[in-house]
This record gives sequence, C-alpha cells and structure tokens, in this order.
Amino acid sequence: MKIIIVSLLSGLLIGGALIYFFLENNPSSYIIFNQGGIDKRVVKEWDYNFLFNSSVIVIVITSLTYVIMRIIEKKRN
Repeated sequence: MKIIIVSLLSGLLIGGALIYFFLENNPSSYIIFNQGGIDKRVVKEWDYNFLFNSSVIVIVITSLTYVIMRIIEKKRN
C-alpha cells in the first residue's frame, strides 16, 4: 500500500514538472462577431491533445516508479 501511494505521488510530482517544462498548452479560442444580437463573443475550447499527453506522462511515470520500487524491494529481501 505504501509503494502505491509513493508511486502515485511521485508520478504526479515528476510528471507535473515534466509537463510544466516540456509541454505547451495551446488554448484555442475564436471570436464570433454580430451573431444573435451580440456584438462580440469569445468561444474557448479545451486543448484535448495537451490533456491526453499530460495524462499519459503521469501514468507512465507512476508505472515506472512502481516497477522500480518493486524491483528494489525484491532485491532487499
């Protein structure tokens, strides 16, 4: 149980740092003029590629941390 919690936390911390430094969040938005009596409306969209890539990085780092900690634990015993 301890290994799972440590691997999850390290995956979030290390993965979060990698995401912050190496991935770019490209928020897309566009402006609609004169529609439905509204002069200007800004429509913002989610960057699904960024969300997917971020999730994959965190899952991979968490899995690697878990596997490495299991190997170290087995070698100690």
